[in-house]
Amino acid sequence: MSSGPNGFTLHALLDLVFFGLPLGQAIGRIGNFLNQEVYGLPSSLPWAIRIDPENRLPGFEQFETFHPLFGYEAILGVLGFLGMLGVEKYYSKLKKIPFISKLSPTHQ
Repeated sequence: MSSGPNGFTLHALLDLVFFGLPLGQAIGRIGNFLNQEVYGLPSSLPWAIRIDPENRLPGFEQFETFHPLFGYEAILGVLGFLGMLGVEKYYSKLKKIPFISKLSPTHQ
């Protein structure tokens, strides 16, 4: 595969994106916590979070604590990143080629 104007191949770019997306999503969930967005249904669980009344959806004003949906997403994003990193480390020991390149039918 030919390289682009900066010397990057499509496979190298896909390798960067492959690992960056789930980790970036997990980091982005911190903003949801700070803005009190993307929370779940009302909850009385010990890890439920308090949402200020002005940030609650209409119809949920009487509830104070909710599932931290963004927290669940952040945990899954980090676990996904770590899982992909583990798979990449395993397969990179077998062959010294980028991870996505192994999946490409055109790789030599």
